[in-house]
Amino acid sequence: MNPTFRLKYKETEKQMTDTFKLFLLYKNYNSYKSYVAFLGVFIYIFIMYFMKPRINLGLLYFTLQFLSFWLAAFVVGDIYAKTSGRKKALKDAEMYGYDQYHRRLENRGEELEIEVEFFDDKFTFTVKENVTDYNYNDVSRILETKDVYGIMIGHKLTNNQILAIPKSSMKKEKREKFIDFLMEKTTNRKKKNIINVPYDRV
Repeated sequence: MNPTFRLKYKETEKQMTDTFKLFLLYKNYNSYKSYVAFLGVFIYIFIMYFMKPRINLGLLYFTLQFLSFWLAAFVVGDIYAKTSGRKKALKDAEMYGYDQYHRRLENRGEELEIEVEFFDDKFTFTVKENVTDYNYNDVSRILETKDVYGIMIGHKLTNNQILAIPKSSMKKEKREKFIDFLMEKTTNRKKKNIINVPYDRV
């Protein structure tokens, strides 16, 4: 069976750096939201359960005051994610990309060529003779930066895998058709639209 799309690219230093940029920027933006959300719920329940007798204010007033602080924490976290957090993510991506590329090049002696094939019922990643199959139903999100597409595998809150595909592996006129194909096949996505993760903002 012939694939609908067959893409090839080499595992270059830029490709690895772009992959880390995609992963770390996305993680940076989502980590603060999850952290603030869960921490806020935990603190509120803790206060209401253990400290309720000490609260002299009315319950409604206290709840509104707490929600105001919680909202402020989201705003501060959002500003951090778009400034210092973004800078740290980009700096780490450059470092990890350089380190991983040169470590693998030293071990293997050459840049690996990767082939990605998209069929009607699955898609595969081939590195040398090692073929890994993926099911479209396992795709939870489709990400995008100016240089790569990211396919997130797994529906759990942690331990998700992101497969990055350089846009340079296909002609510009094929990119829209490729995304339309992915969107059609990955019906179990948590996010129905492509998540844009640009470098200049998170």
